[in-house]
Amino acid sequence: MRRLLRSGHRQAASCVFAAGVFAPLAVTSVVPLPIARYDALLIGCLALTALLRATGALLVSVSFVLVAAFRRGKARRESTARARVGSVLGMGHRVLVVDDDPTVSDVVRRYLEQDGCEVRLAADGAAGLAAVAADRPDLVVLDLMLPGVDGIEVCRQLRRRLPHLPIVMLTALGEEPDRVLGLEVGADDYVTKPFSPRELALRVRSVLRRAAADSGPAVITDGDLAVDVGRRTATLGGVPLSLTVREFDLLAFLAGSPGRAWSRTDLLRRVWGWEFGDQSTVTVHVRRLREKIERDPAEPRRIHTVWGVGYRYETVSA
Repeated sequence: MRRLLRSGHRQAASCVFAAGVFAPLAVTSVVPLPIARYDALLIGCLALTALLRATGALLVSVSFVLVAAFRRGKARRESTARARVGSVLGMGHRVLVVDDDPTVSDVVRRYLEQDGCEVRLAADGAAGLAAVAADRPDLVVLDLMLPGVDGIEVCRQLRRRLPHLPIVMLTALGEEPDRVLGLEVGADDYVTKPFSPRELALRVRSVLRRAAADSGPAVITDGDLAVDVGRRTATLGGVPLSLTVREFDLLAFLAGSPGRAWSRTDLLRRVWGWEFGDQSTVTVHVRRLREKIERDPAEPRRIHTVWGVGYRYETVSA
């Protein structure tokens, strides 16, 4: 940009100088003038040329200042945006990315690091399980199709060992049964390949934010069910429940607003933070919740289906 401005300035200055020198010659060729008057005209034109050149230099300098100010402002805005994202995510969150495609892993790593995460990579299921055992991450980004131990089995094993560990599943399979299978084995969220790295970073941010949330009533009690929102624990009959991040979020949200019917779209927006998405995600999580908090999931007493709408939570007596 600066090179272009300088080039334009030189060209404009050359044109002005030529005009200042040759203008008097053109005038005298039409209207004969005495030598003294010609000298005065030449001096005046050269003075005007110098003034115009000085004005051009001033304009170029002002342009340099404006460009520099614009660049500094842009850099400050980008820095502020990165700081805002980092404050939402919480600097230093450790994320493990398990994917056998090095290109995908590298792109995901760079985007998450820009969001303030510390990222480790694993190229297969066995390596991913070993990495979690050696240094527990705050979240796992897990590819469904892995060599050796596939993503479904890795997710099952992680859920048995660390039921509260957030997991975001990556899958190149677009069919609904494949997405549902990932959710049924315990994934908190999923992204279908090909995906936008920015979208994945936002999904990771959403899951981490909800995993760290501590708002709402201190404890929600419904008969023998107790949901401690601050500590993110739930018990049924005094026995701790093994809930994923999304399962806990969904239970706390529904139990915190008993008697109100929520559509699947409402639940996707309020619990998952999605403006759009596959509504079967909600269906799968409700089914998993019923299996954990209902005496008979086929005849639920707490989470009721409202046909044509969605779901409603009803309190029960002790």
